[in-house]
Amino acid sequence: MSEDILMENQQENIGLNNNNPVPDTEVPQKSGIFDNKRVLLLGSILGVACWSLAGNTCRLAIQGAFLNQTFLVTHEKFGPNAIGCFIMGFISSLASMVTRETKFPWIYNSILVGFCGSLTTFSGWILDVVGQENAALAIGELISGLTMPFIFLIWGRDCALVLRPIIQKVLRGMNKAEYSCGNLHMVNFFFLIFSIVATVVIPIVIEVFVHHETIDVSFADRRAVVLGPAGAVPRFLLALLLNGLSCTRKFPLGTLLSNIIAVILTGIFDYYYRKTGNEWYSILMNGLCGSLSTVSSFVNEIVGQYTNGMRGMAYLYAFISLAINCAILAICRHAFP
Repeated sequence: MSEDILMENQQENIGLNNNNPVPDTEVPQKSGIFDNKRVLLLGSILGVACWSLAGNTCRLAIQGAFLNQTFLVTHEKFGPNAIGCFIMGFISSLASMVTRETKFPWIYNSILVGFCGSLTTFSGWILDVVGQENAALAIGELISGLTMPFIFLIWGRDCALVLRPIIQKVLRGMNKAEYSCGNLHMVNFFFLIFSIVATVVIPIVIEVFVHHETIDVSFADRRAVVLGPAGAVPRFLLALLLNGLSCTRKFPLGTLLSNIIAVILTGIFDYYYRKTGNEWYSILMNGLCGSLSTVSSFVNEIVGQYTNGMRGMAYLYAFISLAINCAILAICRHAFP
C-alpha cells in the first residue's frame, strides 16, 4: 500500500523506527485518506507545527526551573534534554512501527517529532559546552549532556514494557475486522483538530492573562514559543528528504544537517546578542534554533543504529555531530569574542 511506503520512509527518516516494538498482528486496511500522500504529509506538518509550540513551552519552563537552583545553573539544558528523551523512548515503544505507520501517523509524528524534538535542543547544549569558563566545566557539561539523555531514553523504553500487556489487548481489539479503517482515521483527524484549536486558543489566553497581570510570562519566552514551528517543520522536512537515503546507507543526514544549521545560526545570534544585547537574538536562539535542533531524535537514531548492529555508524554519527558542531560554536565564541 502507498501508505505503508510513505510512512515507513517518514519514520525511518526521523529515526523513530528503531525501537523494540509491541508485537501485533496487522490485517489489511481499506483505502483511506492516508493513501493520499499529500494529505498524509500535510497532516503531519500541521501536527509537528502545533506540538512544537508545546515542546518549546515545556523546554523554556524547565530551563527556568533549573536556573532557579544554584547547583543546576550551568546545566539548564540537562532537564529538557533528559525529559524529552525519556518521553521519546516511552511513547515510541508503546506500539510497533507498523501500528504507528498505518493507524496513528499524525499522532506519533506530532508527539515524537514536534513535541519531543522541540523539547530537546542540540544547539543550546553545545552553546553551554563551549561557553563554560574553563575546560573542566566544559568537559563536565559535554559528558553529562552526552550520557544522561541515552540513559533516560532507555528508561523510557523500559517503562513502556509495563504497559505492553494493556497495549496488546487494545491493539488486538483494533485489529478485528469490524474495527473500520475510518474509525482510525477519525482518531487522527480529531487529534489534529484538537491540536490546531489548542495552538490558536492557548497563546491568546496566555496573552490575555499576562495583560491582566494574572500570570507572569516574559515577553522573550512568549515570542520564543511562537517561533517553534519555524524550526520544527524544516527539521521534519529535512529528515524526511535526507534520512535513510540508500546512497548514504541510511545515515541520518537530515537530522545532522538540521543540527548543524541550528548551531551555525546560534553562533551568529549569540555573537550579536553579546555585542548588542538585543533581546530578539536570544529569542531566536531559544525559539528558532532550539526547535530546529534536536537531541531526542539524535539519541534515538544512535540507539537504533547500535541495537541493529551498526555500531561503527553509531559512533561515527555521534563523533561527526559533536566534532563539527563544537568546532563551529568554539570558533564563533573565541574567534569573535
